[in-house]
Amino acid sequence: MKATAEINFTYAGKPANGSIELVPEVLPDRSAKWVISNVVTNCFTGVTDSLTAHFLAPNSHETNFINIKKVSGNSNPILFFPSSLATNLTMLFLTESAKGRIQIQNIEDVIYTISIDKWQITVEEFRRTGTNSGWLISKIEEK
Repeated sequence: MKATAEINFTYAGKPANGSIELVPEVLPDRSAKWVISNVVTNCFTGVTDSLTAHFLAPNSHETNFINIKKVSGNSNPILFFPSSLATNLTMLFLTESAKGRIQIQNIEDVIYTISIDKWQITVEEFRRTGTNSGWLISKIEEK
């Protein structure tokens, strides 16, 4: 099971939107909680890995990685990690949220996807004035 929430937020004071994918996580005491598993947005298109300012030199091993202290107190320490992580939308959303640069405004829509055996079922809320409204199955697909 997963849920996808379409959200509106501000990033660095500018309006933005995206999708947050959430999945249930079972805790050791057998209780559960929803956790964010993926973020999709186009507001980070200008964010790239800066190899000229944030890096550990290729010969850092010769000094026992003494430059690793650059990570502490750095305003964007994620850039010291592999480019695949530093440009990952979910990680960028997390780090920009931690810096206070993202404020979620509202949730536009939520869609639930449930997998049962070889079937994938999508459930959405339909807001209509007639009797065919509420949380309904919107799609059934064979995986």
